[in-house]
Amino acid sequence: MNTYGQRRRSGRRSRGRARRAKKSPEGTETDTNHEGRVVIKEEEVQAERVAAPLVVSIQTADIERMNNPVSRSRLIEMYRRLRLIQWPKIKQQLKLHITRDHTEWLIQTLFKEAAAEMDRKKELVEEMFGLTGTTQVEEYKESTLQNLQMALFHTRKEDLLETCKIRPSNEDLRPLASECFWLGCLMALSNPSLQPDWENHTPGMDPWDFFPQDIKSSVM
Repeated sequence: MNTYGQRRRSGRRSRGRARRAKKSPEGTETDTNHEGRVVIKEEEVQAERVAAPLVVSIQTADIERMNNPVSRSRLIEMYRRLRLIQWPKIKQQLKLHITRDHTEWLIQTLFKEAAAEMDRKKELVEEMFGLTGTTQVEEYKESTLQNLQMALFHTRKEDLLETCKIRPSNEDLRPLASECFWLGCLMALSNPSLQPDWENHTPGMDPWDFFPQDIKSSVM
């Protein structure tokens, strides 16, 4: 009889502990005090305090990328707009009095010259900060290039073209030339840098389709 009574009392204690330790709606274990209130464990509170700033940081970074007018996705979007929307309208007018070969040469040369000019800017930044440095130095170096990219984004395209040694031979080509050089500079300052894939470009039915569909990238 004593053994049976001990088993019954032991069973009641086990069931009592099981009732006190239950799962919260989120699936985390909580304790229930003698008043029936749910008590959140201290380690759970600490975990939430650690996770909250991380979530805010990730959300802030996402917003900054969305608001960045020269982000990688925005630059690709601008290039596609030039290739698919702006260029089809421009080329119809150019076909009337501008040679195909000269126009193709001008477009490619301006993008390549923009990349070369931005490479020279990067070299100047490297010389200013030194070839190697701490993580903080590298961050400032990258920030300098990003600020340059933003400055060029807000620069008038026609004014930027004046700094280029390649000039269009016809005034009708100036708007196109300004757009190509401006966009080429922005793409070259992206990290990794972007460039139309001229080497693997195959024109379609229209031989005036000079802009490659693909874009290649390379690390600074």
